[in-house]
Amino acid sequence: APGPVFHPTHDGYFVLPDRPYLDFHENEIQVVTIENREYLSAFLQNLYNQSQGIEGNIILSEGEKILPLSKAAEIVWNPFSIDINNKKILGKLFQELKNISIEDQYTEICELNSKIVQYLDDLNLKIPYPIQFHLELDVLDIYKVYGVQLDTAGIGMFERLLQYVKILKLLCGVQLLVFVNVKNYLSEIQVKELYKTAFYYKMNLLLVEAHQGKSLECEKNQLIDEDLCFIHY
Repeated sequence: APGPVFHPTHDGYFVLPDRPYLDFHENEIQVVTIENREYLSAFLQNLYNQSQGIEGNIILSEGEKILPLSKAAEIVWNPFSIDINNKKILGKLFQELKNISIEDQYTEICELNSKIVQYLDDLNLKIPYPIQFHLELDVLDIYKVYGVQLDTAGIGMFERLLQYVKILKLLCGVQLLVFVNVKNYLSEIQVKELYKTAFYYKMNLLLVEAHQGKSLECEKNQLIDEDLCFIHY
């Protein structure tokens, strides 16, 4: 079935002649090259605003359902600044770990909680004033205290980029990943590997580029030239 439809509205600056929408399908990559700088700037401003939860002129939908861009999509402005351990991802990771602990390690959690409470009780007997503390252990606090996070040690920008695709899809349920000028940073081989990873995890990709480059086999290319003429190739 078709994936989300990413399309500008028909009012204002975001009318695309002949084809006013981008329709995502499995094993296809949408690439939009915008050579008109003013249009590119306005388009990216809308992307940024809507990624922050501000209303804009771009619609992301699946069937008849409108999806909030800030929740269903992520935007990579600079691949070097990707933070795999950002607050959103760690929140999802901690919740998944907690669910696993409750389902598969409940006995261990109870034993650990009992030992911690006993430790605090013993500590209380050694001081001349009473203390109070929680009697139930929240494993989320353990993850925070011990600095639990995804391991990114020793990996470069490109490997982190591939890991980001996997994590956003499997952990966060993101449906669309938008890259801005990512081809400036990757070789053709790396771009193909990025596409391969996206296909494997069924992540929809949209590349927004300022300059027209070599078209790859799996790409659906759209060009908006300096005169705002829309060309599909």
